[in-house]
Amino acid sequence: MKNTYIKNNKIKYYPMKSSGSGGQKINKVSTAILLKYEIRDQDYPKWFIKNLKEKFGNRISRENVLIIKSNSSRYQKNNKKSCLKKLIEIFQTSLIIPKERKKTIIPLKSKIKRLRDKKNISRKKSLRMVPKIED
Repeated sequence: MKNTYIKNNKIKYYPMKSSGSGGQKINKVSTAILLKYEIRDQDYPKWFIKNLKEKFGNRISRENVLIIKSNSSRYQKNNKKSCLKKLIEIFQTSLIIPKERKKTIIPLKSKIKRLRDKKNISRKKSLRMVPKIED
């Protein structure tokens, strides 16, 4: 895993009104948080940006801005922490490079066994057929 840093000056928080139950408080106070993080200006490696777009492409806008929303808590401070935590998790999962699959060669013995079994099954099924009557 490589070292990749989240730059604090690129994180922008936008307060917004939360949805759901809560009555008067929800209608008055902006407790939900929308976090926007610009990826386009960053000097991240190409493989990292590729992983980020493959795994979290639905959260990245056309302008290459990563958007995270949190409205799980009643308090804005907790929602900010939650957004930052989600951003860190997204970065950590994008840093993992998947291993390439190695092609394996099927051994000759197993090929021969498969063909032998195939012939046996064919013979067994042919014995089930009704014999043809020749005139």
